[in-house]
Amino acid sequence: MMQLVKLLFDIFFTLFGWITSYYSIFSLKNLPEFWKGILITVAALMCFIYGVVHVIEYYRQNRFIFNNQEDANNYLSKWIGKNTGHVVIYTNDMSWADTDKLRGILQEKAENKNLTMCLRRTTTMTEALHQKGAELFIHDKMPELKARFIIVDYKGNNPKVSAYTTDDQRRYINKQYDTQHDPLVREVFMDLAKLATQNATTVKP
Repeated sequence: MMQLVKLLFDIFFTLFGWITSYYSIFSLKNLPEFWKGILITVAALMCFIYGVVHVIEYYRQNRFIFNNQEDANNYLSKWIGKNTGHVVIYTNDMSWADTDKLRGILQEKAENKNLTMCLRRTTTMTEALHQKGAELFIHDKMPELKARFIIVDYKGNNPKVSAYTTDDQRRYINKQYDTQHDPLVREVFMDLAKLATQNATTVKP
């Protein structure tokens, strides 16, 4: 919220500077009403476009902040979804997925061989998903993970990444990356996923 307020103030003061400079360059008193109208219209249109572009750019950051686990889980349920191809989850133990909705989505992914889990430790739920067809890789010698990520459409033409963590206020922070806007960052996560499946203990069904 504070970032949005800051953005609005930045836009306001920038536009204020533009307008005052505009009026200092053009002396409107001596211009015909027709040209005054055109200049004012052009200035207003430019200010509007400037504001819209910056607001759109703000929302294109694809950064989501949730104050509770329920909202974060609703986001992850939509992110993993049913039509997202192969999903790779890199996390500690997937304890966050212990809801009926997420379990149902993950179970369907596992049964369709569309789920890969890279974990520090297994749980009853992840073992059950593994038995239903999900790939399971264990990194039991790694320290507790602060940042985790989920890749959807991993084997498709446009894989997307959602990285997530918690901040000092125990809020859930999620940031999305895709081919169009963050191709290099996306490739870093793709490489991490490959390393996670190569340098881990493979659990066989």
